[in-house]
Amino acid sequence: MDAKKIICEKLLATRKIQQGEFICEDTSIYLDCLNGFPSPLIKWLLQLQKVEGIYSLVDKYKNYNVLAKTIVGYTDRNLVEYFEGKLEGKIVSPRGKRDFGWDPIFQPKGFNKTLTEMTLDEKNQISMRRKAFEKLKNYLDSCKK
Repeated sequence: MDAKKIICEKLLATRKIQQGEFICEDTSIYLDCLNGFPSPLIKWLLQLQKVEGIYSLVDKYKNYNVLAKTIVGYTDRNLVEYFEGKLEGKIVSPRGKRDFGWDPIFQPKGFNKTLTEMTLDEKNQISMRRKAFEKLKNYLDSCKK
């Protein structure tokens, strides 16, 4: 499943209803052991399996590598632009609060904490969302020049 295609369809559908500039964002995880699955389907997998079930699934393969990716789509008129932010890590046994998606099982590369265990400042420093939205901001700033 291609997150860019999903974002594009949402943006184009929105433009049919309303004129203007629009932003659509998707944040997904891509598990190495499942050839990139669940990608944008992570929301539904979390509803069905919770973080404990995802960890259990990954643990069966013994390949814990994961990529978190945020894609921001932006449109004005006929053009759709995409901006990506990435964060590499590994899936670990759930630690910390279980109140925000897959954060309790995602341990960023180079850290000994899950995203849930990090302070907000620590998390924001490495955030794939921040990276993607910074790229969008730079693009919009360059369009104004």
